[in-house]
Amino acid sequence: MSASTDFEFAVIGGGVSGLLAAFLLSNQGKSVALIEPQSPGGLIQSRSEAGFTRELGAATLAENSDFRQVLQQLGLTDQVVYPAVKNFERYVWHDGRAEPLPTGPFALLRSRLFTPGEKWRAVRGVFAKLPADLRAKHNLSVLELFSGLFSPQIARKTVDPALRGIFGGNISALSASALFPELVQVLRDGGSLIAYLKQKKRSSGGASRQIFCLRGGNQVLTRALFEALSSKATIFPQLAIAILARSPGFQISLANGQEVTSRHCLISTSGQTTAPFIKPLSSELSQLLAGLRHAPIAVLHFAVERKYSLPKNGFGVLFPSNGDYRILGVLFNSLLFPHVAPPDQQLITVCLGGIGDEEVMSLSDQDLVALARGEIRSALRIEDAKSLGIKRWEKAIPQYEVSHEKITAVMRTLESAYPGLIFLGADQGGVGVPARISKVVQSLSA
Repeated sequence: MSASTDFEFAVIGGGVSGLLAAFLLSNQGKSVALIEPQSPGGLIQSRSEAGFTRELGAATLAENSDFRQVLQQLGLTDQVVYPAVKNFERYVWHDGRAEPLPTGPFALLRSRLFTPGEKWRAVRGVFAKLPADLRAKHNLSVLELFSGLFSPQIARKTVDPALRGIFGGNISALSASALFPELVQVLRDGGSLIAYLKQKKRSSGGASRQIFCLRGGNQVLTRALFEALSSKATIFPQLAIAILARSPGFQISLANGQEVTSRHCLISTSGQTTAPFIKPLSSELSQLLAGLRHAPIAVLHFAVERKYSLPKNGFGVLFPSNGDYRILGVLFNSLLFPHVAPPDQQLITVCLGGIGDEEVMSLSDQDLVALARGEIRSALRIEDAKSLGIKRWEKAIPQYEVSHEKITAVMRTLESAYPGLIFLGADQGGVGVPARISKVVQSLSA
């Protein structure tokens, strides 16, 4: 098949970034091609069965101004559900129990997570400047950053479980500049963590980021975007295999032999998915992306009877890499959002895998369920957890490791060399849904 079609914009990838980009451009009256070989939605997938609403990917969302505007444009503001628990706790596993992460000075003083000496280091670290040798270091890891401000022990107790939960990654390998660019810049300029926090508060107008979910499942978001596109954009359910530069614009070859030409090309895929088709434009970027690691994640959902008491006002429990448990974290879905489970049941989500435990993905479903059950039985004293389903993400989360700045630098060089080329994938700018939405909105308004 050798048909050729010309568009103003071609968007490669139908995750939330690609869908949103195509939606915003279509609303501006642009001619748009969306190229996505699988079901659109990416890592946002929901299932509603037997009174349970399960999130197979992103379990909770967080507001920002860009996200609020998108929800308004889609008419989804009435589907937003905020937590039933206003002041919820985020727990980390320490010394055989779930301990809340302190959110203020008084909570810090009462915390059993830290020794008296560590509490003093924590207070001092908020006001401390990063040591000169670390300020000058180019490839600074997250562990080095927070060890320099506080101590390795504090970083291992707090940042390690938090980033295992978000990235499934290793803080000794993750890049501080890629994950916390604004903080690192403030520290490199001789500022402190407290100075950065004050700066963030001023820029946000003092508003805190509220978490939420969407009634009916978070897939309501991507479904609404896709439905809005169905009459405005041309959708190609094909795999992109090559991008060639043309004057002007681009020619995109699809797996079925079609050629899509466009003045602009927006790439919303990431990592190893992008590597093959970007090679004609840059073998260097193709090679870098092919080597980009992704954390594999297995997401398991369980029904638990209401008689079992979960940690008070708990959002969930995250587990450190140096502990006795293989689970990355447990999320207490129905404690925050009661509507996602029947009245007599609780819904919890258990995540396994991540960097360093890739072999968990080779377990059978039966063994995976048995492993998760055993761990929540041991840690949370939950018996008789009923498995509701498993979702395996072989390449769930791109790892922003210490060499990651090279990838983003090459992407910026390509965008300058080929006007109309824009990278929107999760291999830069943050992996969470709010970060992806802001990346798209800001890129298209630039």
